Amino acid sequence: PDPDRVAEGADVAAEAGCLGCHGIDGPSVSGSMDVGTGGSFQVPRLRGVSLRLPLMHDGCAKRLEDRFDPSCGGDSHGGGGVLSEDEITALVAWLGSL
Repeated sequence: PDPDRVAEGADVAAEAGCLGCHGIDGPSVSGSMDVGTGGSFQVPRLRGVSLRLPLMHDGCAKRLEDRFDPSCGGDSHGGGGVLSEDEITALVAWLGSL
């Protein structure tokens, strides 16, 4: 991946608050969380997330990009609804690099 996009994606993750719940090597919060996507679920680590597809409790994210679709967690889970397409592309590059 493009190192500049990866670095930009790391900034997007920090600014969007992703790391407030998801850690890179382990969750930043313990236990299960209800983020408005159908119940309480354990918070996964981000390292290797691209190798654990599909994502979300119902498997709606077949690709990393799909996680930011409104029908797959959308605004209820994190800041997906407020990110631009460019920010999502950078975030996906960063997530794929972990």
